[in-house]
Amino acid sequence: MKFKFLVAATLAALPTVLSAQTVSSSPGTTYYTDGPISGSVSASQLNGVTLTAYWGAASSTYSFGILSFGVYGWQDGNLTVSGLGATSTYTLGWLLNNTNAGQNLTRLVFDAGASNFLFDRGNRSLLGEGTTGGTLGSGRGFDFCDVQLGACAVPFSGDQWQTQVLYTNQVALNPNAPALDLYRTMDVSFGNGGMSSTNPTRFGVTSPADAYIKFDVDVSSSPVVTPEPSTYLLMATGLLAVGIVSRRRRHDA
Repeated sequence: MKFKFLVAATLAALPTVLSAQTVSSSPGTTYYTDGPISGSVSASQLNGVTLTAYWGAASSTYSFGILSFGVYGWQDGNLTVSGLGATSTYTLGWLLNNTNAGQNLTRLVFDAGASNFLFDRGNRSLLGEGTTGGTLGSGRGFDFCDVQLGACAVPFSGDQWQTQVLYTNQVALNPNAPALDLYRTMDVSFGNGGMSSTNPTRFGVTSPADAYIKFDVDVSSSPVVTPEPSTYLLMATGLLAVGIVSRRRRHDA
């Protein structure tokens, strides 16, 4: 497995042709945390993050775990998403293998709902994570990236599948409003018929993976939760009071 990562690193240095990838976000359910939030997350720490993979209408859901010595990710007979445990989640080029020879991989849904992890949106850059913008403590953040042969970094990023990425279920750091960079769910759809199980070859060298992917994960030191019903009731009461006062003022005028 480690040999595969050495080969992957060599292939990742090769430039490839740019193609269209679309990344967007939708609020969904708003979650809250008291933090603090840290961007220092390694690939071995994602316990509780699930992955659901789709081959057309068929799907399977995987739990995160150790795959072999020093290697972590999600795996069964049809799919492997693997990364070296001690590596930062975004610095790492995760290996993505569709091992289902009968069907192309069409979609991946990463869900951090049972954990304190957060997917951190932002712009890819050759520079390391910064400290400006977004939620306090979360760093700059980086959007999902996939590439068949090449590197997930400007100017060499490429996307052979016209990938559509949707981040949903935003997270806010109390008592602030969401900064629109942290989310609980990352939904990735592959176009162009999906991703086959045949590893690509370039310059006579066969890649150990169908694709290399990157995504940025942060972690909160406190639970990430939805507002309790009492909180919603308090908010509704407050809005009702504001409405009554506003109506009285208009009546008095």
